[in-house]
Amino acid sequence: MEKRIENEKTILTMPKKVDVLSAPNVEAELLALVENGTTPLGCDFSACDYVSSAGLRVLLVVSKRMASRGGEFFLFGMNEDVFSAFHLSGFDKIMTIQ
Repeated sequence: MEKRIENEKTILTMPKKVDVLSAPNVEAELLALVENGTTPLGCDFSACDYVSSAGLRVLLVVSKRMASRGGEFFLFGMNEDVFSAFHLSGFDKIMTIQ
């Protein structure tokens, strides 16, 4: 995963698959940023083509942790298949997707 700064926002590029294998690393990276007070924080899904329930759980945990700290967390760059996972789970209604 690559971390970059764009327009004063920290962006983390998601791996090709956010699944049971990659979810622990994604969670560790994102929670470290949240714990360090990084806000706004965004996840770039432009290179990602699959998100499993394990990946959705990680993003929900991070979203709730960021909200409890008053920070901004957002997702963007999703293809149709990835967005569908968020839509079918209802996560598109509780997370900021640009």
